[in-house]
Amino acid sequence: MNTPNPSDNLQNSTTEQTLWTGSPSWLLHLGNVIFWAILGIILPTVIIYLWTKGIENPKLDTFFWVVLFASIIIPFSIIFLKIVDTRFINYTLTSERLIIKKGILTRTTDEIELYRIKDIRLIEPILQRLLGLSIVEITSSDRSNPNLSLAGIKKGDELRNTMRNEVERLRTTKKVREIDYE
Repeated sequence: MNTPNPSDNLQNSTTEQTLWTGSPSWLLHLGNVIFWAILGIILPTVIIYLWTKGIENPKLDTFFWVVLFASIIIPFSIIFLKIVDTRFINYTLTSERLIIKKGILTRTTDEIELYRIKDIRLIEPILQRLLGLSIVEITSSDRSNPNLSLAGIKKGDELRNTMRNEVERLRTTKKVREIDYE
């Protein structure tokens, strides 16, 4: 879910303000969710059919119930884990940094100073575009995160424009230029 925060035009350059917060949409995994849900329905049906095929009074022993239970639980557990994993990714764009927090049990926080961003690219694959999502790819001079991809972002074009404007503002304020050596 993305929650845009309007930036204050009268902002003081010494105070950092949150401009945008968001996380990837679970719809990013819609294809996987559909696949595993179908598998979680079809697989138990096939197991029941094959186990009882041609038998009037089939013997439903413990092994049958374990296999049936696993064929239902495993696909739906995978769906649950994918959605929960997505919920524990959080992006925050401030007036000076992009902060990425990831992780369920072990939390990792990465930061990229906005003035280090070289390029911002918006990608809208057909399925994501139909769902109102996009991918914002960032190329930076940051050593730990030179290439970063923010996938499943709602209103990615607005985020890209906000980020671009802040990058230019910061570079002007800090009198920083990006120079590429080849």
